[in-house]
Order: sequence, then structure tokens, then C-alpha cells
Amino acid sequence: MKLEGTATSPLLRRLNARLVLEALRGAGAMTVTDMVAATQLSRPTVHAVVDALARIGQVREVPDDETAGPRRGRPARRYEFRADASYVLGLDVGAGTMVVVVADLRGELVAQTRRHFPDLHMEADERIAFIRRTMVAALAEAGVDPADVMAVCVGAAGVVDPRDGAIRFSSGIHGFLEVNLREALERGFGWPVIVENDANLAAVGEQRRGVAAGADNFVVLLAGERLGSGIVLGGQLVRGHGGGAGEMGFLSLDGSGDNAWGIAYLARRLGAEAVARMSDPDAGNPPRPGSLYERVGGDPGGVDATAVFAAAQAGDEVAVGVLERVVDRVAKSVGTIALLLDPELVVIGGGVAAAGDVLLVPLRRRLVGVVPERLRIEASTLGDRGVVTGAVCRAVDEAWARLLDAWPSDDIAG
Repeated sequence: MKLEGTATSPLLRRLNARLVLEALRGAGAMTVTDMVAATQLSRPTVHAVVDALARIGQVREVPDDETAGPRRGRPARRYEFRADASYVLGLDVGAGTMVVVVADLRGELVAQTRRHFPDLHMEADERIAFIRRTMVAALAEAGVDPADVMAVCVGAAGVVDPRDGAIRFSSGIHGFLEVNLREALERGFGWPVIVENDANLAAVGEQRRGVAAGADNFVVLLAGERLGSGIVLGGQLVRGHGGGAGEMGFLSLDGSGDNAWGIAYLARRLGAEAVARMSDPDAGNPPRPGSLYERVGGDPGGVDATAVFAAAQAGDEVAVGVLERVVDRVAKSVGTIALLLDPELVVIGGGVAAAGDVLLVPLRRRLVGVVPERLRIEASTLGDRGVVTGAVCRAVDEAWARLLDAWPSDDIAG
């Protein structure tokens, strides 16, 4: 679409600049001729826009490649988008662990910091202070000045109020209900903060960089300690009236005693119960090598989802029994989602995605005849990075939306 504009059209000049930036961001180095072809703008307009963008540091000229051999005449000047002109932060904040990723304006990783909260039951102000310190530490590791951060996106469990970024309901993080994370993490830094439900961000991550690329109707079941789902229908993320679309609390309403516990939680709890029931190996019933009991040294407190899945893959009967019980419960969630929303794809996200076919094969088998045959059920290709990947994508979107808005119109000639 050719915009061009006149010297008295600041909005059109900004749109021209955006077209050039989008062309450069999606490619490597480009000549003015390349940009004219990509944007359908006139050569004088592209020259003026590139000069203005170079002045404000979003575009730089690329030195001529002398290794390409002799050329006739003067080589065309080439330019590239400065993805390192500013940065974004993506955060995944859980009950026990948080991850901060520093990324450039293309969303490429610059640095990552993972920290465990010192206390699962720490008060909200202490937790927020810890988050702020971790953000600063991640920037220091990346060698990035906080003043160069254009946007931050935080993923957290629970219903996030789209108006102010406060967690209003069903938070899995102690003390975080009614906490305004947006305000708390913007204070003193000067950067805009987006707060989003973690499962929603996992859906964004899968759509942009994961197994759901190209899918318009899919659900990501974030299945770690708790169950939550990110829903994309018609290519758009579904948040609902108050941000609560995808919460799985309905599982407690059918009288079965099930709650919205995640796969990792169920595997750990049921596995620990099974280990506790097993007889002492010294009493004449030693565990088979590779069994769940042997893997955790007979300690129920050492059981986690990884140990259960590994033991089940090795054929341990106890672990296989635990897995079957986990699958029965998760199948209820997947089946309900599939029948209610009719997606083309359900993605099992979070760290449990690493279990792969150990989990997926019995889950698919359990759902035969319950959900349409055309439904695909896949493990996330992002694993436990789904939420933070989505957070980076959303932060880049926010930075991109703000990129030209703050600049004086006179700086963007056209």
C-alpha cells in the first residue's frame, strides 16, 4: 500500500517510516532499490525516511562487503534495522521460580536469568522486590542499560484484569491476589509493563515460534503445577470479558473431587503416594533397577514428574499406574476443551511437554471416540519456555507500536 504523503502530513510520514522499518526488520541488509520494491514508496521518500531513521538510531548503513570481489562502479549503499537500538524484557513469574529474558527488537535472546524465590510463602512486597532485583540483574548480565528497555511483559498465573494488570482471581502465587503488577514493576524504571495470564502467553509463544505456527484455532494446555489454557480462535487470543477465559476451575464442579491441578502436580503427588505405599526393599521385595522407587531412593519427597515419566518409559508398573491415573484426569480437561471449542490442535505445554510420547500416546488413546479424529494433540516444542517466549513476543509488539509514536514528526521526513 503506497502512502507517501506530503510535507504537511506527519501521520503519513510516520506510516511511511513504519513501512520501511517493517521491510528492514523482516530482512537483512537492503539497498534503497530493495526498499522501494518492498514498500512501493518512491525513491525520494525512501531516501528521506532512511536518512531520518539513521539520525534517530533505528537504521544504520552496512559497510560494503569487500569479499564479494571487484565490481563496476560505485556499490549501492545498504542499510539494516538496528535490532540492538533498544531492548525488551519477558518474564515468567511462577510460585517458586521466575525467568527473565532480555531480547532485542527482533525478539532474539540476549540474556536469560532464572531465579528461585527464597520462600514460597513470601509476602507480595518481598516477592515484587525480588522480581525487580532479578530484572536489574538480567539487564546487567546482558550489558543493557535499563533506560534502553522499551517494553516489559510479565506472565503470571491467575485471572489478570486487562484494565490495570492486577491478578483478580485464582492465582497460584501466594499473596498475589489484587496485586497491581503493572504499577509495581513500572515504578522508578520508566518502562511500560504488560501483565498477562501465563497460559495466554504460552499460546502466543506457540503461535509465533512453536508447534502452533500456522494454526488459527488451537488451545495450549499449560499443565505444570496447575491447569490453565490459552485459547486462540480465528487467529485471535481469547481473553473473555474480564480476562478469565481458559481458567480450568470448572473441573471442581462435577462432584468428582478433581481440581485444576496440572500434570506435573498430579504426577508428583500420586507418585509420592505410590512410593510411600511400597514395601521396604530390605524386607525381601527389592525394587527393580530403573523403577520409580529406585530412582528416588525410596523417598516420596524425591518424586517429581520427570522421575515418574522416566520410570514409566522404562516399564515400571508402579509408574505406569500413576501415569494412567494422571492421563484419566487430564483427558477430562482435553476432552472438555475439544468438545466445547472444536480446535484443530491442543498443545500440552510447560515442562511436562518433555515427556513426549510417554504422555501423549496414552492420552490420545484415552480420547479415542471422545473427541473428533481430526483433532491433533501435540507436545509443545518450546517446553517450559513457552510462557517467556510469548512474553518476549508481546513485549516486542508493544515496543514496535511505540517505536515511532514518541518521535517528533519533523524528524521523519517524507
